[in-house]
Amino acid sequence: MSAPERRELILDAALEVFARRGYHGSSIDEIAHAAGVSKALIYEHFPSKRDLHISLLELHIQEIFERLATAAATSDPGEVRLEAGVNAFLEFVETRRDAFRPRCC
Repeated sequence: MSAPERRELILDAALEVFARRGYHGSSIDEIAHAAGVSKALIYEHFPSKRDLHISLLELHIQEIFERLATAAATSDPGEVRLEAGVNAFLEFVETRRDAFRPRCC
């Protein structure tokens, strides 16, 4: 498995663990177990649990912005683009529930 694939595997496992247990209730050990990798491998990709969490947030923020940009990139009137943007955000929330679930650092 390539390094980018391992990183994605870790991020997917972290998302599931953070969504289920919250940031403070999660541990790198639990994330490693969920990903089927060693704790040391996680630390090769992310210096800390906080950095892992920030990486997840950055990925999801990027996805939201891409959805919003796509919704706004038309020649439709502003109100139509605004509605499309709101719908794009709500679709993200609906389809990516684990990513949207509130959690704190």
